Amino acid sequence: MDEQLAKKIVVETFENEFDEGQFKYFARNLFIGLQEKAINLPVTSPFDATIEKAVRIGAYTDPAKNDIHVLIVVLKRERSIEYARTTQRNFVAKYLNDLVIDAALVAFYSENSSRWRLSFIERVYSIKKKKDESSPAKRFSYQLGKNESSYTPQKQFLEFFTKSKDEHLISLADLQDIFSIEKVTDEFFDGFLKVFNQLWKHILNQIKNQRDDYVEISKETTLQILNRLLFVYFIQRKSEWFDFIPEDKRLIDFLVAEYKISQQPADTFFSRW
Repeated sequence: MDEQLAKKIVVETFENEFDEGQFKYFARNLFIGLQEKAINLPVTSPFDATIEKAVRIGAYTDPAKNDIHVLIVVLKRERSIEYARTTQRNFVAKYLNDLVIDAALVAFYSENSSRWRLSFIERVYSIKKKKDESSPAKRFSYQLGKNESSYTPQKQFLEFFTKSKDEHLISLADLQDIFSIEKVTDEFFDGFLKVFNQLWKHILNQIKNQRDDYVEISKETTLQILNRLLFVYFIQRKSEWFDFIPEDKRLIDFLVAEYKISQQPADTFFSRW
């Protein structure tokens, strides 16, 4: 696929609130030959506590004869995107088991949320499974939407869309690679090491004439700064812990704004508030 077209599809799908038409367009380009037919899926207890409705929008068979379905699942509450993920995964796992489907690409969203989640859920086959026991499922997800950072999923899907000038029929293995945790983790640590070395050299040059143990101290300081930044980012991503924060605001921005109206002494945000 042309790189500009691929980027347009990915950006317009991932950087906005969930749009059914745009998602179908994305799925149509991802799964060449997708058999499109909307089928409402039954939502029974206990899944009906968090799921409003579910629709299968298409079916696809990859070159290795693996069956992959594309689903849209509408959640009842805004915060359900973060909560009850196991229940949502189990709903799809039951669907895969009941119809003996290998995997599903699922969009989870709620009507009042700017966030949505794209999940790849795959059946896990086990020879030890009892007769009446459902096969488990593996889930890998990317959180997307307005105000969400989607660098990694954009990069992963763009690599697939542009890796061949000819139309490439996506396979189950391709989806596994796109959602690969190991691949993302390796890239993260490579980037972390690069940033660490840049920051360490800067701090090293600042203090090397001030103390004898400047090498050790500069490394400890660098690691402390980066660890704190990672912690702040982690907390910020856990928006379900902070129901009182508006969805369109970041945690740190919200806390700073609250600090400014709290009449605390100036420049005491980190030390006292």
